[in-house]
Amino acid sequence: MNALSLIKIFLRAYSKVVFDLPLWRIPKRIASDKALAQSMNRWRDRFVEIRLHVFSLKIGGLAFLFFLTYPLYSQEKDRWGELIKENTAVSLEEKQRQEDLEKEKYGTKYFSLNPGISISHTEAAIRRGDYVGLMTQSHYVKPNLFLEIKSRDFKISDWFGFQFLNSTSTFEMDNQEVDSLPDNITFNNFGLVNFINTRLQNRTKREDLGTDIKGFYSLLLPVIYLGKSNSDGFRLGVGGGIGYLEANGDLYIKNRNQPFLALSSVDSSGNFNTQEYVQNLGLYNYSAGLKDPLMLMNSLNNSTGYNQQTFAAIVLADGYTSRKLDLLTFNQLVFNLGVDPYSAAFLSYKPKTKEHISNRDALALNAFLEFPTIYGIKSKLSYTVISAHIQNQFHASLTNVTISAFYPIQF
Repeated sequence: MNALSLIKIFLRAYSKVVFDLPLWRIPKRIASDKALAQSMNRWRDRFVEIRLHVFSLKIGGLAFLFFLTYPLYSQEKDRWGELIKENTAVSLEEKQRQEDLEKEKYGTKYFSLNPGISISHTEAAIRRGDYVGLMTQSHYVKPNLFLEIKSRDFKISDWFGFQFLNSTSTFEMDNQEVDSLPDNITFNNFGLVNFINTRLQNRTKREDLGTDIKGFYSLLLPVIYLGKSNSDGFRLGVGGGIGYLEANGDLYIKNRNQPFLALSSVDSSGNFNTQEYVQNLGLYNYSAGLKDPLMLMNSLNNSTGYNQQTFAAIVLADGYTSRKLDLLTFNQLVFNLGVDPYSAAFLSYKPKTKEHISNRDALALNAFLEFPTIYGIKSKLSYTVISAHIQNQFHASLTNVTISAFYPIQF
């Protein structure tokens, strides 16, 4: 069997498959004529051969074009590969150059010194189990001095790292948070109804009681940050460590046990003993290291006894205002113990303390968001909490929200 026989067998098999389809099927009435059927078979074989030749020519043409263009394709492929490598190398080199320039411009080799100014809102609370005093600002924000020292970045990844931070800022608080009272309260309408309504609403208000606390704090803490290292951009950080808190001033502080001391100053016949109340409350406040008119009155008890006119003079000399009263004590004296509003207004006076805070072992927490540099000035928004133990078992906590602008000096 030679190659020609194989081709004929292939053609017959192919024609059999092709012309057995319904499209090429010959009607039976025509196939009955043998001569016509043979003629149709020859034409069918011829048609199949022509289609096979056309298919072979197409395959050959495609193969010819492939072998003709393959060298050109290989050259273009190599050329484009070299261009891609060259452009990639240039891009990487340019990227590295930009990073080096940015690091040289904004990076810190050792540390940076950042002096500036800030506007901040500061609140402080001085507490003990039975006492609480809240200081705040008359204006929501105040300008303060600001100084920050930052170490260089210790890179963990491209967008994550840590550094050491020392931040120092001043503060001043000249208002206190006290129970909110109607502005038209006087001795003649001393707000028994208004007082009850106000107390039920449990509102507080910033009031100027003539007190003031000034000072500064300094923090030293490790900070974890999220942001690109050694670059100018946004950076979010948080850290905790130790702090130094220095503050001086005075404030009125609420004695939570004052209403109960009033109840305990009732004699066996059910009458309120004013002299005993003054003595008990004065000694109680004295044991806590507080200075207040009741203490002074108690010191005069041995020689003069309780005298309302003398006590009123002491309170008025201190700058009397109804904002300095403990409303629960006033309510207890007037409603439950039958004390007249005039006397109750003096006897419910809050104790006053003079504070000198100097604590080197304060705990500090700081969170911040830094912004990109604008005309050489960098800015940040920070939230700081400082907690410290002070004299007479009191605890002071200071909260500060600051927007600062500073000029970084790199070293």
